[in-house]
Amino acid sequence: MNILNGKRAVLFDLGGTLIEFEGRRSWSGLEADGMIKCHKYLTNLGYELPNADEFALQFAEHHHQIWEDISKNHREIMFDKRLSGFLAKFEIDLGNGIDKLVKEFYTVVSEQIEPIDGANDVLTAVAKRNLNIGLVSNSPFIADWHRNEMKRLGIYEFFDYTIFSSEFGIRKPDPAIFRDCLDHLEAEPSEAVHIGDRPREDIAGANGLSITSVLIRRHDRKLPSNIKPDYIIDKITDIIFL
Repeated sequence: MNILNGKRAVLFDLGGTLIEFEGRRSWSGLEADGMIKCHKYLTNLGYELPNADEFALQFAEHHHQIWEDISKNHREIMFDKRLSGFLAKFEIDLGNGIDKLVKEFYTVVSEQIEPIDGANDVLTAVAKRNLNIGLVSNSPFIADWHRNEMKRLGIYEFFDYTIFSSEFGIRKPDPAIFRDCLDHLEAEPSEAVHIGDRPREDIAGANGLSITSVLIRRHDRKLPSNIKPDYIIDKITDIIFL
């Protein structure tokens, strides 16, 4: 891996890079399934709601506006707050019970998470070079849920530091979350490589700090003309040959 010569740290994205959570179902499909499950949970508690499909559709519209706001200011909004804001439209306030509802939603996601082929091999190869390994991931869900999934899949042990936007409060591509990881790994941007599958969040974010950027190409995702990865690969194991 000549790309790592002279480097001190390697940063990875999580979803779509090391683990797959959209392999069998797209995020929009997962979101709809999750909200249908939430609908069942709420109706069992006695709340009157639109039918399940309409409930999921209304949440998708609500959630789209949240994403619009987040994309502008990069401030994370935890999923419990996203759900609470939506339920307020129906005059529902679950208080601390919102945590159980979030778990109902998230089980739909967690049930289809699986490791990406070769991820463990790449992490092993990087670790053998005695480089510091970090993870920078966007997620509105509780960070330790993801860490537990990483432990279950046998990849958590490779990391010297992991940071999720849900605990940091700021999302990629904001440079602050990258800096936090680099500071904990005691590396300068010029001494680091970041590998991810999202052009805006991973590549533009890394480029903004002059971190060497590697894009894992997704054929269902366009690369904007104004975002220039330093390297493009088709699968995670290709990093070994750069």
